[in-house]
Amino acid sequence: MRSSGFLCIAVVTIAVGTLPLGASSCFSGGIVKTIERSKPQTVALTRKLPPVIDLAGARVRIKVSKMASVKDDPIDVMQTKLRAVLLKDRGRGISLDDPHPDTDLIVKVTTFETAEQKQQRQNGNETSSYIVILGNMEATVEVFDIKSGRALDSENLKDHYEKWFLTGTVQNGSKGMPNPFAKKPKTSTDDRLPTASERISDVVEGMANKIAQRLVPIDDRFDVELPYGLKDLDSYARAGNWGALKEAAESMTPLPKAEEDSCRLYLVGLSSEAIAYQEKDPKKAQDLLVNAADAYQKAKDSNRSEEKFNEPISRAQQSLERYITLEKIARSHQGTQSRGVKVTQAGNSVVTSPPSGGSGPAPVGAAAKMVYDNAYLIKLKNINKMSDRLIISEVQDANPPQFDISPNGIAQLLTANMSEDVILAVKNKMKSRTAPPPAKKK
Repeated sequence: MRSSGFLCIAVVTIAVGTLPLGASSCFSGGIVKTIERSKPQTVALTRKLPPVIDLAGARVRIKVSKMASVKDDPIDVMQTKLRAVLLKDRGRGISLDDPHPDTDLIVKVTTFETAEQKQQRQNGNETSSYIVILGNMEATVEVFDIKSGRALDSENLKDHYEKWFLTGTVQNGSKGMPNPFAKKPKTSTDDRLPTASERISDVVEGMANKIAQRLVPIDDRFDVELPYGLKDLDSYARAGNWGALKEAAESMTPLPKAEEDSCRLYLVGLSSEAIAYQEKDPKKAQDLLVNAADAYQKAKDSNRSEEKFNEPISRAQQSLERYITLEKIARSHQGTQSRGVKVTQAGNSVVTSPPSGGSGPAPVGAAAKMVYDNAYLIKLKNINKMSDRLIISEVQDANPPQFDISPNGIAQLLTANMSEDVILAVKNKMKSRTAPPPAKKK
């Protein structure tokens, strides 16, 4: 890029001087906010991701069930939410009410929980109190071709919900007296505490979107907020010049305070994510999403109280998971062509057709060549930057598992900075594989 050296020097000199010093949030700059902007500055991103299984034109029957430990409340909500998100893409001709369906979408909720926590954040000489609503949901998702009975997709999905609600602000040193100049919490639908049924609906909606996004192309246009204080970097984002933004933010000298530098790291992640959605090469897109997820997580680690980092972390990880899944499917199909199955590429999606005389699409994972060994886990950890939670999910789904749990194998995983939780999951997987079957009762 031309004049990149001069560009980075200029950005460093100007950006540091305009940071909202003392502010713990990248998105609320105190007096700087009043001077620089009358409202938050946002730019639009468009996220395009291919489906895992394309249900265009399919006649789909939705079945939702649950484990005995899960309450009944989320089930009807899930049925309704899934219908809404699948029918939103009407141009693809998905039918949900045909009396003769050809595809079963089977969802089984295995975990559902909501919780409430009290948290506080320091911002200069003020302490703000919040109530944080948390939700966790897990479900198994299977898609079957009804006529042939073959599985088109099977996955264990997890989703985390987190939303902060301001309940009050006090001035430090005022012995708990309210700050008369602090903005009072709003009582609108967006800011009041949700009811129990609204919390269930919000948590289920996240999972319903995650399920639907495996079955239809993702084509989201959404606004992302830019941090205060880094005006010169903002200009690249507003112009859509993501390459220049990435180079400038990465080359910029890290800011002296971790909370301030989190704003720069956030822009590194945002620019990498934006370029990934424009990239036609799946491998390059995956590498960019790895960089985005890593930068977002570093920003969060530098500023734990900034809840606005949670959404981009989740979004980048979800997008990265999609490319990893597509890579796994493509690798699994490397052996299907030798069995007469025709494999074609549609954008970044893999479409399969059975041998002549067969019916229905070939099942995902047929004749898989995936090797679930220590090297595979190390690639997920150090190259794809997957979280421990996702790596453990891969370990649990490994079929057949070929992990090495000898002393040398465990040492290999420890050298690769694999966590104790992952190593324990690997050991349990291999022990369960070799455990003798339970004795039959006489």
